Amino acid sequence: MFLFKKEKEIQFKNYFVLSNIVKFLDNNVDILNFIRVCKFSYEQKKFIRFHNFPNYYCSKIISKVMDSPKTLKPSILPPPSKVIEITESIFEFFVKKVTSVLEPSVNVDELFSYIPNRFNRLVLNDIGDYYIYKKYFESRLDVLEVLCSWRRDGIDGCSDGFSGFTSESIRKLSIYGLHHTTENQFIPPKLEFLRIQFKIQFDSLPTTLTTLIIDNLYSTDLEGVKFPPFLTHLQLPTTFSMHIKASYLPSTLTRLDLGNFFESPIDVGALPESLTYLNMGGYNKPLREGLIPQFVKVLIFYYCSQEIQYLPKSLEYLKISSDSKITLYPHVLDNCVNLTSVYLLINENIPLQPNCLPHSITDLTLGCSYNLTNGTLPKSLKTLKFIKYGRSMLDLAPLPNSLVSIEFCEYYNSPLPLTIFDGCNQLKFLKFGYKFDQTIEDGVLPVNLETLILDKPYNKLLPKLPRTLKHLSFGSSYNQPIPSKILPNSLETISFGFSFNQLEGTILPPNLKNLTLPFRHQKDISKFCSYYKNINIEYR
Repeated sequence: MFLFKKEKEIQFKNYFVLSNIVKFLDNNVDILNFIRVCKFSYEQKKFIRFHNFPNYYCSKIISKVMDSPKTLKPSILPPPSKVIEITESIFEFFVKKVTSVLEPSVNVDELFSYIPNRFNRLVLNDIGDYYIYKKYFESRLDVLEVLCSWRRDGIDGCSDGFSGFTSESIRKLSIYGLHHTTENQFIPPKLEFLRIQFKIQFDSLPTTLTTLIIDNLYSTDLEGVKFPPFLTHLQLPTTFSMHIKASYLPSTLTRLDLGNFFESPIDVGALPESLTYLNMGGYNKPLREGLIPQFVKVLIFYYCSQEIQYLPKSLEYLKISSDSKITLYPHVLDNCVNLTSVYLLINENIPLQPNCLPHSITDLTLGCSYNLTNGTLPKSLKTLKFIKYGRSMLDLAPLPNSLVSIEFCEYYNSPLPLTIFDGCNQLKFLKFGYKFDQTIEDGVLPVNLETLILDKPYNKLLPKLPRTLKHLSFGSSYNQPIPSKILPNSLETISFGFSFNQLEGTILPPNLKNLTLPFRHQKDISKFCSYYKNINIEYR
């Protein structure tokens, strides 16, 4: 049903469609049921506030609308040139529009005969949503996760009218935009996950809590804090910068995230040995032997300008981000025999030296246009991704033959050397970034390529495509004629962008299974593809 597809370019959102469908429903209960629980595909989760609703409830309402003689016609939709800006969410539409009609006559028992009593997730956008939830739903619905996001509501930093949550079914609670609450009475008694932006009393947190994420800007003192006994994940505030001493952190932690402004010392032995995930945030002190626990598998540094050393053998993922002149010396990572994934976003003027990346690495993300030379890229590499910049980054370093996937950064817009993919016979996936709009010569693309993604600006004539290609995607600017036989018979998926208007004369491959076209081609697809009924077609 096309009405339930997200049309990104038209941007009339779902509010317009829903508000019109509502006019054709029979009674207030149907209206309420439809608006509250109609299940959409992935994009609509930010508009429809209850998730994982049983499909048969939705089918019941949709069938009623589609079978009605008053069924909506495409002509009621706004033309593509008309953009309707809607800021209200569907939940707010329910609260402000429908509830105003139903109250005080709403029959809660009748309402709950239509709505199941268990949901995975509830999103509250403002204090009005919260009042409705408290009045009608808290005592009658089992909700596993609650998300409150109130920043845009004018009550940012205010706790007036907020009395918390009491349902024992809630296991996960995230609250954004509320800063001044200091009491813990709002916390459900069996909570396992808590994300907040205000001060809390650590001693009175529920014993069931396993994850605590603190996003506030207040100072936090860890000395003498009694954490919940089963806490495994702790994320401290961005501004936290207190000297961490032994016994400050619970021995149960498996993950610790320090803030990006953390600049204080950490005593050797202060980090729990149970840690397997460690984000050092803004830590910029010398790395001493024994500082990093021996079982850490994921290690992240931000703003680090120190020599990288004394890393544990257990390390599997390493991320280093720094604007300073940090140097990664040869063989310094050789001790990390399990290291398979590395992310480097460090000073671009410092060359990556040969043998600084061990041959255990299979996934590599480079954040800048480093001066790559022979021996820089490990021969074991399977996935290579460039982000942030892209100035002739591959001119000097031949690509390893082991590569399976390459992604170029959004700024990369250099002509591709004719021999850039020579020897890359295992390369299956190739993606170009947001600014790439260069002519690709015949014979440049890898011979065994299966997926090719060309982003928004690309608008050049296609080169000869590999006979193995299965998936081809264009950005919104592409609008070039496609010569006969240029599309290989192996293609199963083609996605054209919003500007594409060359369908006439394009011979689609016979094995095509999925096709994405601009919305304007919905009416005339039969003219260009005789077997269109056998293809899954989406319009955008």
